[in-house]
Amino acid sequence: MNSKIALTLGVMFIMAVSAFSQEIWTLEKCLEYAYQNSPKLKVAENTVKQAEGQAQSASSILYPQVNLSASYTKNSPAPFGGLGGTVPTGRIRPSLVSAEVYEYLASLNYTLFSWRIKPTLEIASAGVDIAQKDYQSARDDLTLQVKQAYYASLFTRQLVKISSKAEEVAKDNYETTQRLYDEGQVSHFDVSRAKVRWVNSQSDRIEVERNQNLALENLKTLLSLPDDQDFAVTGSLPEELAEVNLEEGLQTAQAKRSEIQSLNSLENLSKSTVNLEKGTRMPSLSLGYNYSWQANDGYVNPDRYYKSWTLLGKISYPLFDGFNAKGKIRAARAGLERVKESKQQLLDAIALQVKEAFLSMKSAQDRIISQRENVATAQENLRIATERYKLGLLSQLELKDAELSLVESETNYNKALYDYNTSLAAWQRAQGID
Repeated sequence: MNSKIALTLGVMFIMAVSAFSQEIWTLEKCLEYAYQNSPKLKVAENTVKQAEGQAQSASSILYPQVNLSASYTKNSPAPFGGLGGTVPTGRIRPSLVSAEVYEYLASLNYTLFSWRIKPTLEIASAGVDIAQKDYQSARDDLTLQVKQAYYASLFTRQLVKISSKAEEVAKDNYETTQRLYDEGQVSHFDVSRAKVRWVNSQSDRIEVERNQNLALENLKTLLSLPDDQDFAVTGSLPEELAEVNLEEGLQTAQAKRSEIQSLNSLENLSKSTVNLEKGTRMPSLSLGYNYSWQANDGYVNPDRYYKSWTLLGKISYPLFDGFNAKGKIRAARAGLERVKESKQQLLDAIALQVKEAFLSMKSAQDRIISQRENVATAQENLRIATERYKLGLLSQLELKDAELSLVESETNYNKALYDYNTSLAAWQRAQGID
């Protein structure tokens, strides 16, 4: 008695350890893990950071540029002979009278006005917007891919259950046929045919188990999980049917699709690029200020340094650049027109995606409704056929038809559920919503 209890506890412990080591994944957990670990999203995230850095760099045009420098000059001979030894350094510029000159310079330069400032900032801002929308688009694509792979895992798992159940039914029928043969009610051909059905059902189960493993591996690859990690999904294909409206879906897609928003930002960037190139032909105003210290000895008292400053105001106006600016403006305008034309193509493609997802959902909904009742009917038919076959009131062919009808009905129902949920995910992706 004690040995049986110990054996039972040992089996329970092994099952508990196995369940603990094999991590169970829900759809929410898969999505969360994918968002954090997907290489594709990390690339998009770094692209956003790169655009933000470029925008920060572009904003430097709004601020003055301050620089400090130090230099040493060796003149041979001294520009004005030996005057450096008789004239006080603080009164005459050492670079004119000394063979050795130490100079320290502080400079400030600031662009007071330029037609290029505003478009430069607009281009940088649009670049950040584009990178952010591209990141959202990559995230939406990843969401769809994870959902499709997850639903495929659930679907193939359900097919394994159906095929296993069909194998059990085929085995029971084979055993029943063998018993009837022993009683002289059926021929040896009936027994052989029942055994063939049983073996075929085993092959079917092996095939769907392979598909189940492939679906899990596909999901693991999508999540970037290690190859040696135990992995299993939990849950079932949702059976709730949502109410959808095609016109609302089209409107939502136009308002929320990140690809459309990205293209709008690209159009703004192209407009600003045209203005930027036009700005190269316009005048600009800048201000510069320099303050320097010079001495013929690097260790001289700071009070003996020759100090000077200069203030420079500059207006620059390009008169002729060999048609360089004209060519760039022409190219920028062509780029803007190309973006405008591609925008309509994108709108048409998105509308088509919405319509395809809508039609697929509607088709799957109709199949789900029809197959629900069909499964229940097939189950009842098989129950009745099995009982009659055991009593010798039904032929083996008729029993086989009942078995196949149930397998087909359950498979079609789960296939309809799978198609509906993947179409729903595609419908959400087409609209730009989670």
